[in-house]
Parts: sequence; structure tokens; C-alpha cells
Amino acid sequence: MSGLKREILRLGYRLNVEDHLLDAYFANSDRYDFAVDERIRSYELPDSEVDGRVLLPVVQGRDASGVFKYCIMAHAFRCRGYEPIVTLCDNDVAICHAREQHDDLSACALCHHHGENLFSAFGLDPVPLSALAGGESRPDPYALSDPRSLEYRGIRVSDYAEASARRFLRRYHFDLDDSGDRETYLRFLDTAMDIVDAGYAAIAEYDVDATLVNHAPYVYGGLFAAVAAEAGIASMTYASGYRDRTVMFGNAKNRSPMHQFSDEATIEAAVSEPLSGSQEARIDEIMEGRREGETTRFDVVGEADEALDSSADYEVTAGMFTNLIWDASLTATGGAFHDPFEWISATIETIADHGDVQLVIKTHPVEAMKRTNERVSEWITDQYGSLPGNVVLLPPETEVDTYRLIDQLDVGIVYNSTVGMEMPYFGDPVVVGGETHYRGAGFTYDPETKSEYEDTLSRLDELELTEEMRRTAKRYAYMFMVRTHVDFPFYETVDNQTRWLPVSHDDIEPGNVNFDTAVEGVLADGPVHTPE
Repeated sequence: MSGLKREILRLGYRLNVEDHLLDAYFANSDRYDFAVDERIRSYELPDSEVDGRVLLPVVQGRDASGVFKYCIMAHAFRCRGYEPIVTLCDNDVAICHAREQHDDLSACALCHHHGENLFSAFGLDPVPLSALAGGESRPDPYALSDPRSLEYRGIRVSDYAEASARRFLRRYHFDLDDSGDRETYLRFLDTAMDIVDAGYAAIAEYDVDATLVNHAPYVYGGLFAAVAAEAGIASMTYASGYRDRTVMFGNAKNRSPMHQFSDEATIEAAVSEPLSGSQEARIDEIMEGRREGETTRFDVVGEADEALDSSADYEVTAGMFTNLIWDASLTATGGAFHDPFEWISATIETIADHGDVQLVIKTHPVEAMKRTNERVSEWITDQYGSLPGNVVLLPPETEVDTYRLIDQLDVGIVYNSTVGMEMPYFGDPVVVGGETHYRGAGFTYDPETKSEYEDTLSRLDELELTEEMRRTAKRYAYMFMVRTHVDFPFYETVDNQTRWLPVSHDDIEPGNVNFDTAVEGVLADGPVHTPE
């Protein structure tokens, strides 16, 4: 939206006519031209046929991809006898990610308008968040001596506020002594307590059987799942899969609530079960396709096709793969390090003392594609100036293809990158520094402390990937890339952009094995795996 149009909207908000302005603005656009089956839009679940209720809480209406998935899942529950309770923020929270670029109430009006139209397209009537939040006596975030350690109603809300502040600021580091950073964080803390109150109120008022949320690490998603877990009801999460037209489901009771994580029993069963010939062929197709950019949703490499240009003779060449530093995946805590920058420093400084090892640091290419206010490559340069001779830094713009680089490496070093699952699949050992969904599955080296990590790096020449580890990596990859991906044929990714596809009642109603599996799995508190 242009600056002039936004100023008009701000004026309209002050005059309480913003809905009319928004309707006029979008009247001649296809923004709300959803190809949704009329049978979905007009569907009604009689009270006499309600078997239970499921909470699908939405805060950000402007998050079209998230709300679209919520609406489809709501209809899946609805036509199986479970009334969906959907919420929508009505300008009531202190701050959220919908206000990243324009932090004012005009952004709230636009966000709410989007959400209302999306819900209307599916015949859903959202509960205003303001009708649920508030009413509890709670701490004043501005009066806290240690606002980064706040537990509220049994939930450590400061963790969600911290992840949300990083996402909002587009950097990992923020300083509570800086007035701007502090204000952003404290407002997220305030929002977090609002959402905890709303979650408990919704569960009590509607007697819900389960909660299903998107955006698990953040205040506007994960806190609803955390409340459900604390209240003892099914607390499931979901997000788009690594493969197009799929979704994945997680659980707030797992090591991390994010969709990548499975419970230990599920992982143990998966890695102990041999694959059939057809299963091996399927996962080989997917993993080889990832190398060619054919079976992955996003192409973050672009036209990069170069290999590493290194004529030096080293006994071991190790590749270190960093993350987009404010990414949600970094909210999972565990392993030898809880801070990715501490992991980076320990890796550089340890390998600098081993002249027979070359360290190639491949920074994440998305740093050059998404708006970010903290780049790993710049941090390393600022921190170290001239790097040791056996350390090579590849900035995010570097035209080196990740998979061609992997072919030149002897060992991988990751914090939680998916590369750490792929390299053992193709035959190379990997050392894991942080928390990741495959940590402890049996095919990576997973030191528990900083000293153990540094000791492992000091003997990289001794690390090997045994045949048993490689078999385990293949079995895990099959579970992760096939079984945890449930078909969801209502979106596709084209040129790194999500496009929504027509939605038919026939593709969702009972008898569709994928939605039957998803609904049953959510109500049973997971896991949700696609049928064999």
C-alpha cells in the first residue's frame, strides 16, 4: 500500500470509517477473490451434531497464508462434527508482527479487514480477541527487574516475547538498555500475557478438546498451544511442509513445539524399522530432487552453481552452515550451545588451532534475499577482522551451490540446519552444535557441552559415518520427508511465492484419508503421519 493511501487509511481510522475505505480500495482487486466452494461458505454444523470443539486461534488477519490454512483446517473439523472456534485480533494487542513496517492502528485496521474477509469466504465467524483477553491481575512489564525471565500463569512468556522481538527487529541481538529495543520487547511481553489470558478464557468458555496453532515459536501462535498443554488438552501445531502442497504437524509437548520435531518414541520406531524397496526409491527421489531444486519449496540458491575454489592441501575440509539469525528455528534450545554466535565463535577459534583442517563457513543465502538487520558474515568480519588462514568465509551472495560444496567436504558442522540431515544421507559425518529435530536420532555427532563440542572438533579427522549411521539417516529422512508430510493440495510455490489454489468441499469432507488422519491425530494429541 502506498504512503498516500496509508495516510488516507490513518485518517479513516481516526474518523471510524476505515472499513468503508478498505472495501473501496480492494473493490477492483482480486485480493479477496477466493476460489472457495460455495458448499464450504454456506456449511452449517447443527448443534445436535457437535461432538466437540477445537480452538484455531488467529491473531494476525493479514497473514493470508496462515489464515487460509486455518480456514481449511476449520472446515475439516467442522464437517467431522467438531465446531471450530476461531479468533481474530480486533486491534487489541500491544504489538504483533503485522505491525513490523507500519507500527500504527491503520496497520491493525488493514490486518483485521484481511482476516474478516478470509473468514467470510469460508463461512466462519471469528471471536474477537478482546472478548477473551484481560480480566486478570498481572505484572506490569515496565516494572520488572528481570523482564527476560517472566513466567505468567504457568508459562514462561518471556521466551515467546524474545523470539517475537527478534523476528520484529530482524536480528538476533537486542539490548534492553536501548530504549527502542526495550520498548519493542516489553510490548511483546504485554501482548504475550494478553494472549495467555485469551487462551485460558477460550478453553474455559468453549470447553475445547484441542488447540491447533500456526507460528509455534511466537506470542501470537505458540502461546495458545502452551496454554493448551498447561491445561492438559491436545496442543498441536502445524505449518507448511518442506515439500509443496503439504503440511506438517508438531506438538507443544515435544522438545520443541515446532512442526519439524517429533516425539522420541516416534523417532525411535522410525529409525529401527527397515525401509522397503519402494520406500527407499521414494526417499532417494526426494533427496536427489532437493539437490536439483526439484522437490523443495523454495530455491534459495538461485542461479548459483559454482564450487569452492580452494587449491590448498588440507587433511580435512569442514563446512559450517549457519542460519538466518532471527529465524524461528533458533528458538529451540538444547545441545552444546543455546546461542548461535557462541557456537560460531567456538567453532572458528577451535579450528584456527588446527592447521591441518580447513573451515569453510557457508552463511545462509536468505540473508541476501530477506530484509535482515544482522548478517552472520558481517558479525564474523566485525568480530575477527582478518580470519585465520585456514578459515574461509562465504558471504550470503556467494555464487557457490550448497550441494556442490557438500560434495567437496569431508565433514559438516551445523547448529540446526537441514544440511545436517542431508550430509549423512549422502555419506558424510556431521557435528551438531545446537538443538535440531534430528539431534540424538543416531546419525550425527551430538556433543552435550561446549567442551565436548570443542573436543569433537579437535579430532575431525577421526570422525566417520558408519554404515549403521547412514542406514539410520535414510530411515529418519523417510520419516521426516515423507511420513510427517500430509498432503494439502491447496497451495503451490512458484518462484518462491505462495499461490493459493481452489478449495473444494469434496477434497476435505470425511473419507479424504489425509484430512481424516490430520483431524484424528490432532484430537488424539499427535503424532500426525501420512498413511503408508
